Amino acid sequence: MDSEIKYYKLYEFISVADRDNIEFARYTYYCSARKFVIETVDHHPITEAQIRSYEFADFYLAPNQFSTYNYHVLAILGKSYLMYEISDEIFIWVCYTEEGYREKGHASNLLSRLKETNPEKIIKTDTYNKSLEKICMRLGIQL
Repeated sequence: MDSEIKYYKLYEFISVADRDNIEFARYTYYCSARKFVIETVDHHPITEAQIRSYEFADFYLAPNQFSTYNYHVLAILGKSYLMYEISDEIFIWVCYTEEGYREKGHASNLLSRLKETNPEKIIKTDTYNKSLEKICMRLGIQL
């Protein structure tokens, strides 16, 4: 499974997600990383139902933006995604697994890879997801 894990800079992964129809902007928004995403709400012309769409703010799309290089994604494409920011510490912004692949260890594998490749860094996250809390506690990731 380790061979499935791919590393991207955030702006690179946004292009991959768009190409592969991965709703990463929506996942990012739902994981409360709202500073990255613009939510648009329209109304269906007949039913008046709300239609929500999500896209990354332009700032995070440009490879020439210095600060975007701090944002990275580890992914098992089509299954699980981990977006994080590297500075003095690592902060996890998004840890999301597609519905059909949950409870199969994908998030644990991504988090373990992040720890293995950054042994000198403290890793932190802020979550209300009990499953993610449990994984983080097991791996020594600060909540």
